[in-house]
Amino acid sequence: MHSTTRLRLQWFLHELVREENGRPRSFRLLDIGRYDDDPERHELLHDDIFEYVRLAPGLGYSGESIAAAPCKWPEFEDDSFDIVVSTHALEHIQSPWLTIREACRVLRPGGVLCVIEPAAGEKACIRIHGEERERRVSLPAFNKHPHLPDHYRFSIDALERMADDCGLRMLHKSQNLGPSPLNAEWFLASETLLAAWKPSRAEQSSRIWPCGAISPFSLSWTDAAKARLEEEKDIKEKREKEKASATPYYHAKEWKKKKTATFLGGCYATAAYLYFRTAAHDYDARHYYLTDREYFGAYYYETSLTPEMYEDSDVLFVADIPELKNATCRGGVTIRLPSFVFRGFHPDFIGPLNLPMRIRTSGIGCESYLRGYPESKALEYFCHSVYSRLGYYSAWQEDYAAQCGRFAAVSLDFDRYFSKWVREGVFMCDAVHPMDFAIVDVMKDVCEMHGIETTPGFTYNFFAYNFQNRAPVYPEIANYLGMPEVGSYNFRRTIPRLPPWRKEDNLALDEYLHALYKSLEENPKELDGFSRLEKM
Repeated sequence: MHSTTRLRLQWFLHELVREENGRPRSFRLLDIGRYDDDPERHELLHDDIFEYVRLAPGLGYSGESIAAAPCKWPEFEDDSFDIVVSTHALEHIQSPWLTIREACRVLRPGGVLCVIEPAAGEKACIRIHGEERERRVSLPAFNKHPHLPDHYRFSIDALERMADDCGLRMLHKSQNLGPSPLNAEWFLASETLLAAWKPSRAEQSSRIWPCGAISPFSLSWTDAAKARLEEEKDIKEKREKEKASATPYYHAKEWKKKKTATFLGGCYATAAYLYFRTAAHDYDARHYYLTDREYFGAYYYETSLTPEMYEDSDVLFVADIPELKNATCRGGVTIRLPSFVFRGFHPDFIGPLNLPMRIRTSGIGCESYLRGYPESKALEYFCHSVYSRLGYYSAWQEDYAAQCGRFAAVSLDFDRYFSKWVREGVFMCDAVHPMDFAIVDVMKDVCEMHGIETTPGFTYNFFAYNFQNRAPVYPEIANYLGMPEVGSYNFRRTIPRLPPWRKEDNLALDEYLHALYKSLEENPKELDGFSRLEKM
Protein backbone atom coordinates (compact mmCIF):
# COMPACT_ATOMS: atom_id res chain seq x y z
CA MET A 1 0.00 0.00 0.00
CA HIS A 2 1.26 3.47 -0.85
CA SER A 3 2.09 5.59 2.19
CA THR A 4 -0.33 8.34 1.10
CA THR A 5 -3.11 5.77 0.67
CA ARG A 6 -2.43 4.28 4.09
CA LEU A 7 -2.76 7.71 5.75
CA ARG A 8 -6.06 8.49 4.00
CA LEU A 9 -7.56 5.08 4.76
CA GLN A 10 -6.44 5.29 8.38
CA TRP A 11 -8.01 8.76 8.65
CA PHE A 12 -11.30 7.52 7.12
CA LEU A 13 -11.60 4.60 9.53
CA HIS A 14 -10.76 6.80 12.51
CA GLU A 15 -13.37 9.41 11.56
CA LEU A 16 -16.26 7.04 10.85
CA VAL A 17 -15.82 4.05 13.11
CA ARG A 18 -16.68 5.55 16.52
CA GLU A 19 -17.50 3.88 19.80
CA GLU A 20 -21.15 3.73 20.71
CA ASN A 21 -22.14 3.59 24.39
CA GLY A 22 -18.55 2.90 25.38
CA ARG A 23 -18.08 -0.21 23.23
CA PRO A 24 -17.25 -0.64 19.54
CA ARG A 25 -19.87 -1.82 17.13
CA SER A 26 -19.15 -4.64 14.68
CA PHE A 27 -19.23 -3.71 10.98
CA ARG A 28 -19.22 -5.94 7.92
CA LEU A 29 -16.55 -4.57 5.56
CA LEU A 30 -15.93 -5.39 1.88
CA ASP A 31 -12.44 -4.61 0.56
CA ILE A 32 -12.28 -4.34 -3.25
CA GLY A 33 -8.87 -5.27 -4.68
CA ARG A 34 -6.10 -7.82 -4.23
CA TYR A 35 -3.57 -7.28 -1.47
CA ASP A 36 -2.08 -10.69 -0.72
CA ASP A 37 1.20 -9.46 0.75
CA ASP A 38 0.26 -6.19 2.44
CA PRO A 39 0.82 -6.33 6.23
CA GLU A 40 -0.09 -2.65 6.71
CA ARG A 41 -3.48 -3.13 5.08
CA HIS A 42 -3.99 -6.32 7.05
CA GLU A 43 -3.28 -4.44 10.29
CA LEU A 44 -5.73 -1.64 9.43
CA LEU A 45 -8.70 -3.74 8.29
CA HIS A 46 -8.33 -6.99 10.25
CA ASP A 47 -9.74 -5.61 13.48
CA ASP A 48 -12.14 -7.03 16.05
CA ILE A 49 -14.78 -4.49 15.01
CA PHE A 50 -14.73 -5.60 11.36
CA GLU A 51 -16.15 -8.69 9.73
CA TYR A 52 -13.66 -8.57 6.86
CA VAL A 53 -14.25 -9.86 3.31
CA ARG A 54 -11.78 -9.27 0.46
CA LEU A 55 -12.99 -9.16 -3.14
CA ALA A 56 -10.59 -9.72 -6.06
CA PRO A 57 -12.64 -8.65 -9.09
CA GLY A 58 -11.54 -10.50 -12.19
CA LEU A 59 -8.19 -11.51 -10.65
CA GLY A 60 -9.02 -14.98 -9.43
CA TYR A 61 -9.46 -16.60 -6.02
CA SER A 62 -6.70 -15.91 -3.50
CA GLY A 63 -6.61 -16.73 0.20
CA GLU A 64 -9.72 -15.52 1.97
CA SER A 65 -10.84 -13.39 -0.96
CA ILE A 66 -13.86 -14.11 -3.15
CA ALA A 67 -13.34 -14.11 -6.91
CA ALA A 68 -15.82 -12.08 -8.91
CA ALA A 69 -16.33 -10.33 -12.22
CA PRO A 70 -15.26 -6.66 -12.07
CA CYS A 71 -18.82 -5.35 -12.31
CA LYS A 72 -21.15 -8.22 -11.23
CA TRP A 73 -20.98 -9.84 -7.78
CA PRO A 74 -23.75 -12.46 -7.54
CA GLU A 75 -21.92 -13.90 -4.53
CA PHE A 76 -23.27 -11.04 -2.40
CA GLU A 77 -26.89 -10.19 -1.62
CA ASP A 78 -28.34 -6.68 -1.69
CA ASP A 79 -27.77 -4.50 1.38
CA SER A 80 -25.21 -6.89 2.93
CA PHE A 81 -22.27 -4.63 3.93
CA ASP A 82 -21.82 -1.66 6.27
CA ILE A 83 -18.60 -0.41 4.63
CA VAL A 84 -17.15 -0.86 1.13
CA VAL A 85 -13.52 0.22 0.62
CA SER A 86 -11.72 0.54 -2.71
CA THR A 87 -8.13 1.82 -2.89
CA HIS A 88 -6.15 1.96 -6.14
CA ALA A 89 -8.37 -0.68 -7.73
CA LEU A 90 -10.74 1.22 -10.05
CA GLU A 91 -7.93 2.40 -12.38
CA HIS A 92 -7.37 -1.27 -13.34
CA ILE A 93 -11.06 -1.87 -14.27
CA GLN A 94 -12.36 -0.91 -17.72
CA SER A 95 -15.80 0.25 -16.49
CA PRO A 96 -15.30 1.58 -12.95
CA TRP A 97 -18.74 3.27 -12.92
CA LEU A 98 -20.35 -0.18 -13.06
CA THR A 99 -18.16 -1.30 -10.14
CA ILE A 100 -19.34 1.74 -8.12
CA ARG A 101 -22.95 0.84 -8.95
CA GLU A 102 -22.42 -2.75 -7.76
CA ALA A 103 -20.77 -1.45 -4.56
CA CYS A 104 -23.84 0.71 -3.97
CA ARG A 105 -26.08 -2.34 -4.41
CA VAL A 106 -24.36 -4.38 -1.71
CA LEU A 107 -24.26 -1.43 0.75
CA ARG A 108 -26.88 -1.37 3.47
CA PRO A 109 -28.94 1.81 3.87
CA GLY A 110 -26.75 4.11 5.91
CA GLY A 111 -23.59 2.26 4.83
CA VAL A 112 -20.52 4.13 3.60
CA LEU A 113 -18.40 3.79 0.47
CA CYS A 114 -14.75 4.93 0.66
CA VAL A 115 -12.79 5.31 -2.59
CA ILE A 116 -9.10 6.35 -2.74
CA GLU A 117 -7.69 6.51 -6.25
CA PRO A 118 -4.68 8.07 -8.05
CA ALA A 119 -5.20 11.48 -9.65
CA ALA A 120 -3.36 13.34 -12.37
CA GLY A 121 -0.32 15.36 -11.37
CA GLU A 122 -0.55 19.09 -10.70
CA LYS A 123 1.74 22.12 -11.12
CA ALA A 124 1.55 25.53 -9.47
CA CYS A 125 3.53 28.71 -8.72
CA ILE A 126 4.03 29.83 -5.13
CA ARG A 127 5.79 32.78 -3.53
CA ILE A 128 8.03 32.28 -0.51
CA HIS A 129 8.05 34.94 2.20
CA GLY A 130 10.76 37.50 1.49
CA GLU A 131 11.34 36.44 -2.12
CA GLU A 132 10.31 38.51 -5.15
CA ARG A 133 10.14 35.69 -7.70
CA GLU A 134 7.64 32.86 -7.66
CA ARG A 135 8.75 29.25 -7.54
CA ARG A 136 7.29 26.49 -9.67
CA VAL A 137 6.31 23.37 -7.76
CA SER A 138 4.70 20.12 -8.87
CA LEU A 139 2.87 17.19 -7.32
CA PRO A 140 3.68 14.05 -9.34
CA ALA A 141 1.12 11.50 -10.47
CA PHE A 142 1.46 7.80 -9.63
CA ASN A 143 3.46 5.90 -12.26
CA LYS A 144 1.72 3.52 -14.63
CA HIS A 145 1.40 0.06 -13.09
CA PRO A 146 3.90 -2.29 -14.79
CA HIS A 147 2.04 -5.59 -14.25
CA LEU A 148 -1.70 -4.77 -14.53
CA PRO A 149 -3.89 -2.86 -16.99
CA ASP A 150 -3.91 0.79 -15.95
CA HIS A 151 -6.75 2.73 -17.57
CA TYR A 152 -7.58 5.85 -15.54
CA ARG A 153 -6.55 8.67 -13.22
CA PHE A 154 -9.50 10.13 -11.26
CA SER A 155 -10.41 13.73 -10.45
CA ILE A 156 -12.78 14.43 -7.57
CA ASP A 157 -15.46 15.51 -10.08
CA ALA A 158 -15.31 12.10 -11.79
CA LEU A 159 -15.68 10.13 -8.54
CA GLU A 160 -18.45 12.45 -7.31
CA ARG A 161 -20.37 12.04 -10.59
CA MET A 162 -20.19 8.22 -10.42
CA ALA A 163 -21.33 8.20 -6.79
CA ASP A 164 -24.12 10.70 -7.47
CA ASP A 165 -25.45 8.62 -10.39
CA CYS A 166 -25.88 5.72 -7.95
CA GLY A 167 -27.85 7.85 -5.46
CA LEU A 168 -25.09 8.16 -2.87
CA ARG A 169 -24.72 11.30 -0.74
CA MET A 170 -21.39 12.96 -0.04
CA LEU A 171 -19.73 12.75 3.35
CA HIS A 172 -16.30 13.94 2.25
CA LYS A 173 -14.44 14.69 -0.98
CA SER A 174 -10.90 15.95 -1.48
CA GLN A 175 -8.16 15.93 -4.09
CA ASN A 176 -4.58 16.56 -2.99
CA LEU A 177 -5.74 17.91 0.38
CA GLY A 178 -4.89 16.94 3.93
CA PRO A 179 -5.67 17.79 7.53
CA SER A 180 -3.71 20.28 9.64
CA PRO A 181 -1.12 20.29 11.10
CA LEU A 182 1.24 19.67 8.19
CA ASN A 183 2.22 16.07 7.44
CA ALA A 184 4.44 15.95 4.35
CA GLU A 185 3.65 12.25 3.72
CA TRP A 186 0.14 13.20 2.60
CA PHE A 187 1.60 15.01 -0.42
CA LEU A 188 4.09 12.61 -1.97
CA ALA A 189 1.83 11.92 -4.97
CA SER A 190 -1.49 13.09 -6.41
CA GLU A 191 -4.48 11.25 -4.90
CA THR A 192 -8.28 11.61 -4.59
CA LEU A 193 -10.45 10.62 -1.59
CA LEU A 194 -14.25 10.27 -1.62
CA ALA A 195 -16.57 9.06 1.15
CA ALA A 196 -20.32 8.77 0.46
CA TRP A 197 -23.25 7.15 2.27
CA LYS A 198 -26.28 5.31 0.98
CA PRO A 199 -29.69 6.74 2.07
CA SER A 200 -32.55 4.45 2.98
CA ARG A 201 -35.20 3.60 0.43
CA ALA A 202 -37.60 6.00 2.15
CA GLU A 203 -35.07 8.80 1.44
CA GLN A 204 -34.43 9.22 5.13
CA SER A 205 -31.11 10.67 6.16
CA SER A 206 -30.51 7.98 8.77
CA ARG A 207 -27.03 6.50 8.86
CA ILE A 208 -25.18 4.06 11.04
CA TRP A 209 -22.70 6.72 12.17
CA PRO A 210 -23.33 8.94 15.19
CA CYS A 211 -20.79 11.52 14.01
CA GLY A 212 -22.58 13.22 11.11
CA ALA A 213 -20.80 14.63 8.07
CA ILE A 214 -16.99 14.75 8.06
CA SER A 215 -15.28 18.12 8.24
CA PRO A 216 -13.42 19.09 5.06
CA PHE A 217 -9.62 19.21 4.88
CA SER A 218 -8.04 22.62 5.33
CA LEU A 219 -4.50 22.04 4.02
CA SER A 220 -3.74 21.93 0.28
CA TRP A 221 -0.67 20.44 -1.34
CA THR A 222 0.54 23.90 -2.36
CA ASP A 223 0.38 24.99 1.30
CA ALA A 224 2.47 21.96 2.20
CA ALA A 225 4.99 22.70 -0.58
CA LYS A 226 5.26 26.33 0.53
CA ALA A 227 5.80 25.31 4.16
CA ARG A 228 8.48 22.82 3.12
CA LEU A 229 10.35 25.39 0.98
CA GLU A 230 10.18 28.00 3.72
CA GLU A 231 11.58 25.47 6.16
CA GLU A 232 14.43 24.65 3.76
CA LYS A 233 15.11 28.38 3.33
CA ASP A 234 15.29 28.91 7.09
CA ILE A 235 17.69 25.98 7.47
CA LYS A 236 19.90 27.32 4.66
CA GLU A 237 20.00 30.81 6.18
CA LYS A 238 20.84 29.35 9.58
CA ARG A 239 23.72 27.35 8.12
CA GLU A 240 25.05 30.41 6.27
CA LYS A 241 25.03 32.43 9.50
CA GLU A 242 26.84 29.64 11.35
CA LYS A 243 29.38 29.41 8.55
CA ALA A 244 29.97 33.19 8.53
CA SER A 245 30.48 33.32 12.28
CA ALA A 246 32.68 30.23 12.47
CA THR A 247 36.45 30.49 12.83
CA PRO A 248 38.20 29.69 9.54
CA TYR A 249 39.82 26.28 9.54
CA TYR A 250 42.77 25.39 7.37
CA HIS A 251 44.10 21.93 6.81
CA ALA A 252 47.46 21.43 8.48
CA LYS A 253 48.91 19.75 5.41
CA GLU A 254 50.55 22.22 3.04
CA TRP A 255 48.85 22.53 -0.32
CA LYS A 256 50.77 21.23 -3.26
CA LYS A 257 50.14 21.00 -6.99
CA LYS A 258 48.91 17.63 -8.21
CA LYS A 259 51.03 15.55 -10.55
CA THR A 260 49.75 14.45 -13.95
CA ALA A 261 49.25 10.88 -15.11
CA THR A 262 48.44 9.99 -18.73
CA PHE A 263 47.05 6.68 -20.02
CA LEU A 264 47.54 5.61 -23.65
CA GLY A 265 45.81 2.58 -25.12
CA GLY A 266 42.50 0.91 -25.80
CA CYS A 267 39.78 -0.55 -23.57
CA TYR A 268 42.29 -2.10 -21.14
CA ALA A 269 43.96 1.30 -20.60
CA THR A 270 40.52 2.90 -20.23
CA ALA A 271 39.55 0.61 -17.35
CA ALA A 272 42.97 1.16 -15.72
CA TYR A 273 42.49 4.93 -16.05
CA LEU A 274 39.01 4.79 -14.49
CA TYR A 275 40.44 2.93 -11.50
CA PHE A 276 43.50 5.20 -11.16
CA ARG A 277 41.62 8.49 -11.17
CA THR A 278 39.53 7.37 -8.17
CA ALA A 279 42.38 5.65 -6.32
CA ALA A 280 45.36 8.02 -6.75
CA HIS A 281 44.21 11.33 -5.26
CA ASP A 282 47.58 13.08 -5.73
CA TYR A 283 47.32 12.86 -9.52
CA ASP A 284 45.29 14.52 -12.25
CA ALA A 285 44.65 11.66 -14.68
CA ARG A 286 43.89 11.95 -18.38
CA HIS A 287 43.39 9.34 -21.05
CA TYR A 288 43.73 8.94 -24.82
CA TYR A 289 41.86 6.04 -26.40
CA LEU A 290 43.38 4.21 -29.36
CA THR A 291 40.99 2.59 -31.85
CA ASP A 292 41.50 2.03 -35.57
CA ARG A 293 44.64 4.21 -35.38
CA GLU A 294 42.69 7.22 -34.14
CA TYR A 295 42.91 8.65 -30.64
CA PHE A 296 40.04 9.87 -28.50
CA GLY A 297 40.47 11.60 -25.14
CA ALA A 298 38.46 11.79 -21.97
CA TYR A 299 39.01 15.55 -21.96
CA TYR A 300 40.19 16.04 -25.57
CA TYR A 301 39.43 14.80 -29.07
CA GLU A 302 42.36 14.40 -31.45
CA THR A 303 42.68 12.78 -34.88
CA SER A 304 46.40 12.07 -34.35
CA LEU A 305 48.55 11.64 -31.28
CA THR A 306 51.60 13.86 -30.90
CA PRO A 307 54.34 13.63 -28.26
CA GLU A 308 53.40 17.08 -26.97
CA MET A 309 50.15 15.61 -25.68
CA TYR A 310 51.79 13.27 -23.17
CA GLU A 311 55.56 13.85 -22.87
CA ASP A 312 55.13 16.43 -20.06
CA SER A 313 53.40 13.85 -17.81
CA ASP A 314 54.85 12.91 -14.46
CA VAL A 315 53.66 9.32 -15.01
CA LEU A 316 52.84 7.77 -18.39
CA PHE A 317 50.95 4.45 -18.49
CA VAL A 318 51.29 2.79 -21.90
CA ALA A 319 49.44 -0.30 -23.12
CA ASP A 320 51.63 -2.98 -24.65
CA ILE A 321 50.58 -2.54 -28.30
CA PRO A 322 52.86 -1.95 -31.33
CA GLU A 323 51.52 1.53 -32.12
CA LEU A 324 52.73 2.81 -28.74
CA LYS A 325 56.09 1.06 -28.36
CA ASN A 326 58.04 4.36 -28.68
CA ALA A 327 55.79 6.47 -26.40
CA THR A 328 57.73 7.93 -23.44
CA CYS A 329 57.58 11.04 -21.26
CA ARG A 330 60.32 13.60 -20.51
CA GLY A 331 61.60 13.62 -16.95
CA GLY A 332 58.80 11.38 -15.67
CA VAL A 333 58.20 7.66 -15.30
CA THR A 334 56.94 5.54 -18.19
CA ILE A 335 55.10 2.42 -17.07
CA ARG A 336 54.35 -0.37 -19.54
CA LEU A 337 51.15 -2.25 -18.75
CA PRO A 338 51.22 -5.98 -19.51
CA SER A 339 48.91 -7.04 -22.32
CA PHE A 340 46.22 -9.68 -21.85
CA VAL A 341 45.83 -12.37 -24.52
CA PHE A 342 44.31 -15.49 -23.02
CA ARG A 343 42.09 -17.74 -25.15
CA GLY A 344 41.68 -20.49 -22.54
CA PHE A 345 38.03 -19.67 -21.90
CA HIS A 346 37.15 -18.53 -25.45
CA PRO A 347 39.36 -20.34 -27.99
CA ASP A 348 36.74 -20.20 -30.77
CA PHE A 349 36.58 -16.40 -30.99
CA ILE A 350 38.58 -14.59 -33.69
CA GLY A 351 38.81 -10.94 -34.61
CA PRO A 352 38.55 -8.09 -34.34
CA LEU A 353 36.32 -8.00 -37.42
CA ASN A 354 34.01 -5.24 -38.61
CA LEU A 355 30.92 -7.30 -37.78
CA PRO A 356 28.27 -6.87 -35.08
CA MET A 357 30.02 -9.59 -33.03
CA ARG A 358 33.47 -7.95 -33.49
CA ILE A 359 36.01 -9.65 -31.19
CA ARG A 360 33.46 -12.38 -30.43
CA THR A 361 33.11 -13.75 -33.93
CA SER A 362 33.08 -17.57 -33.99
CA GLY A 363 35.83 -19.28 -36.00
CA ILE A 364 33.67 -22.38 -36.46
CA GLY A 365 30.82 -20.22 -37.73
CA CYS A 366 33.10 -18.45 -40.25
CA GLU A 367 34.61 -21.73 -41.47
CA SER A 368 31.12 -23.22 -41.90
CA TYR A 369 30.07 -20.19 -43.95
CA LEU A 370 33.12 -20.43 -46.21
CA ARG A 371 32.46 -24.14 -46.79
CA GLY A 372 28.90 -23.36 -47.80
CA TYR A 373 27.28 -25.27 -44.94
CA PRO A 374 23.69 -24.31 -44.06
CA GLU A 375 23.08 -22.96 -40.58
CA SER A 376 21.53 -26.24 -39.42
CA LYS A 377 24.70 -28.17 -40.35
CA ALA A 378 26.96 -25.50 -38.80
CA LEU A 379 25.18 -26.10 -35.49
CA GLU A 380 26.42 -29.72 -35.48
CA TYR A 381 30.08 -28.57 -35.39
CA PHE A 382 29.72 -26.98 -31.96
CA CYS A 383 30.60 -30.19 -30.15
CA HIS A 384 33.34 -31.91 -28.13
CA SER A 385 34.94 -33.84 -31.02
CA VAL A 386 35.38 -30.72 -33.18
CA TYR A 387 36.81 -28.73 -30.26
CA SER A 388 39.28 -31.53 -29.65
CA ARG A 389 40.40 -31.66 -33.33
CA LEU A 390 40.87 -27.89 -33.39
CA GLY A 391 43.00 -27.91 -30.24
CA TYR A 392 40.63 -25.74 -28.23
CA TYR A 393 41.33 -27.72 -25.05
CA SER A 394 45.08 -27.07 -25.29
CA ALA A 395 44.67 -23.28 -25.74
CA TRP A 396 44.71 -22.93 -21.95
CA GLN A 397 48.26 -24.29 -21.56
CA GLU A 398 49.61 -22.49 -24.64
CA ASP A 399 48.32 -19.05 -23.66
CA TYR A 400 49.26 -19.53 -20.01
CA ALA A 401 52.96 -19.89 -20.92
CA ALA A 402 52.83 -16.88 -23.27
CA GLN A 403 51.04 -14.74 -20.66
CA CYS A 404 53.68 -15.55 -18.05
CA GLY A 405 56.27 -14.09 -20.44
CA ARG A 406 54.27 -10.90 -21.04
CA PHE A 407 53.95 -10.27 -17.30
CA ALA A 408 57.61 -11.13 -16.63
CA ALA A 409 58.62 -8.44 -19.16
CA VAL A 410 57.22 -5.80 -16.78
CA SER A 411 58.47 -7.53 -13.59
CA LEU A 412 55.13 -9.11 -12.61
CA ASP A 413 54.44 -12.74 -11.70
CA PHE A 414 51.44 -13.96 -13.71
CA ASP A 415 51.32 -17.29 -11.86
CA ARG A 416 50.54 -15.51 -8.56
CA TYR A 417 47.63 -13.61 -10.14
CA PHE A 418 46.42 -16.63 -12.07
CA SER A 419 45.83 -18.82 -9.02
CA LYS A 420 43.76 -16.06 -7.41
CA TRP A 421 41.73 -15.16 -10.51
CA VAL A 422 40.80 -18.76 -11.29
CA ARG A 423 39.28 -19.06 -7.82
CA GLU A 424 37.02 -16.10 -8.67
CA GLY A 425 35.85 -17.76 -11.91
CA VAL A 426 36.15 -16.54 -15.50
CA PHE A 427 38.58 -13.62 -15.44
CA MET A 428 38.40 -12.74 -19.16
CA CYS A 429 35.49 -11.03 -20.94
CA ASP A 430 36.84 -12.53 -24.14
CA ALA A 431 40.26 -13.48 -25.50
CA VAL A 432 41.80 -9.98 -25.13
CA HIS A 433 39.67 -8.15 -22.54
CA PRO A 434 40.20 -8.99 -18.83
CA MET A 435 37.53 -8.50 -16.18
CA ASP A 436 37.75 -5.41 -14.00
CA PHE A 437 38.97 -7.22 -10.87
CA ALA A 438 42.03 -8.50 -12.81
CA ILE A 439 42.91 -4.98 -13.99
CA VAL A 440 42.56 -3.60 -10.45
CA ASP A 441 44.95 -6.26 -9.06
CA VAL A 442 47.56 -5.44 -11.70
CA MET A 443 47.21 -1.66 -11.22
CA LYS A 444 47.61 -1.93 -7.44
CA ASP A 445 50.91 -3.77 -7.79
CA VAL A 446 52.18 -1.55 -10.61
CA CYS A 447 51.50 1.58 -8.56
CA GLU A 448 53.15 0.06 -5.49
CA MET A 449 56.27 -0.87 -7.52
CA HIS A 450 56.68 2.77 -8.62
CA GLY A 451 55.87 4.39 -5.28
CA ILE A 452 52.42 5.72 -6.24
CA GLU A 453 50.14 5.92 -3.23
CA THR A 454 46.60 4.61 -3.86
CA THR A 455 43.40 4.00 -1.95
CA PRO A 456 40.56 1.59 -2.87
CA GLY A 457 39.24 2.79 -6.25
CA PHE A 458 36.26 2.16 -8.45
CA THR A 459 36.33 1.06 -12.12
CA TYR A 460 32.68 1.85 -12.99
CA ASN A 461 32.22 -1.80 -14.06
CA PHE A 462 33.64 -0.67 -17.42
CA PHE A 463 33.80 -3.98 -19.27
CA ALA A 464 30.47 -5.27 -17.93
CA TYR A 465 28.79 -2.27 -19.60
CA ASN A 466 30.79 -1.77 -22.79
CA PHE A 467 31.26 -5.44 -23.59
CA GLN A 468 27.92 -6.77 -22.38
CA ASN A 469 29.53 -8.78 -19.58
CA ARG A 470 31.69 -11.69 -20.76
CA ALA A 471 31.55 -13.81 -23.90
CA PRO A 472 30.06 -17.30 -23.51
CA VAL A 473 32.25 -20.16 -22.33
CA TYR A 474 31.11 -23.17 -24.35
CA PRO A 475 29.68 -25.89 -22.03
CA GLU A 476 32.11 -28.58 -23.23
CA ILE A 477 35.10 -26.31 -22.53
CA ALA A 478 33.65 -25.26 -19.15
CA ASN A 479 33.33 -28.94 -18.16
CA TYR A 480 36.92 -29.60 -19.25
CA LEU A 481 38.13 -26.68 -17.09
CA GLY A 482 36.13 -27.89 -14.07
CA MET A 483 33.71 -24.95 -14.18
CA PRO A 484 30.43 -26.49 -15.42
CA GLU A 485 28.35 -23.74 -13.79
CA VAL A 486 29.72 -21.06 -16.18
CA GLY A 487 29.12 -22.96 -19.44
CA SER A 488 26.51 -21.70 -21.93
CA TYR A 489 25.85 -20.81 -25.56
CA ASN A 490 24.41 -17.45 -24.63
CA PHE A 491 25.91 -14.94 -27.08
CA ARG A 492 25.83 -11.18 -26.64
CA ARG A 493 26.61 -8.82 -29.48
CA THR A 494 29.28 -6.23 -28.78
CA ILE A 495 27.90 -3.31 -30.75
CA PRO A 496 29.55 -0.13 -29.36
CA ARG A 497 27.46 1.71 -26.73
CA LEU A 498 24.71 -0.91 -26.79
CA PRO A 499 22.70 -0.73 -23.52
CA PRO A 500 23.07 -3.96 -21.52
CA TRP A 501 19.30 -4.35 -21.07
CA ARG A 502 18.73 -4.88 -24.82
CA LYS A 503 17.41 -8.46 -24.61
CA GLU A 504 17.02 -8.80 -28.38
CA ASP A 505 20.82 -8.82 -28.61
CA ASN A 506 21.09 -11.72 -26.17
CA LEU A 507 21.24 -14.61 -28.62
CA ALA A 508 21.05 -18.39 -28.43
CA LEU A 509 23.48 -20.39 -30.59
CA ASP A 510 21.09 -20.78 -33.56
CA GLU A 511 20.16 -17.09 -33.42
CA TYR A 512 23.84 -16.16 -33.21
CA LEU A 513 24.73 -18.24 -36.28
CA HIS A 514 21.85 -16.69 -38.23
CA ALA A 515 23.09 -13.18 -37.36
CA LEU A 516 26.69 -14.17 -38.20
CA TYR A 517 25.74 -15.58 -41.61
CA LYS A 518 23.74 -12.47 -42.40
CA SER A 519 26.67 -10.22 -41.43
CA LEU A 520 29.11 -12.24 -43.55
CA GLU A 521 26.79 -12.01 -46.55
CA GLU A 522 26.82 -8.23 -46.20
CA ASN A 523 30.58 -8.01 -45.49
CA PRO A 524 32.28 -10.95 -47.29
CA LYS A 525 35.67 -9.16 -47.45
CA GLU A 526 35.96 -9.33 -43.67
CA LEU A 527 37.20 -12.91 -44.00
CA ASP A 528 39.99 -12.17 -46.48
CA GLY A 529 42.66 -12.70 -43.82
CA PHE A 530 40.87 -15.48 -41.96
CA SER A 531 43.04 -18.50 -41.08
CA ARG A 532 41.05 -21.50 -42.27
CA LEU A 533 40.23 -24.25 -39.77
CA GLU A 534 41.30 -27.17 -41.95
CA LYS A 535 40.94 -29.74 -39.14
CA MET A 536 37.30 -28.89 -38.48
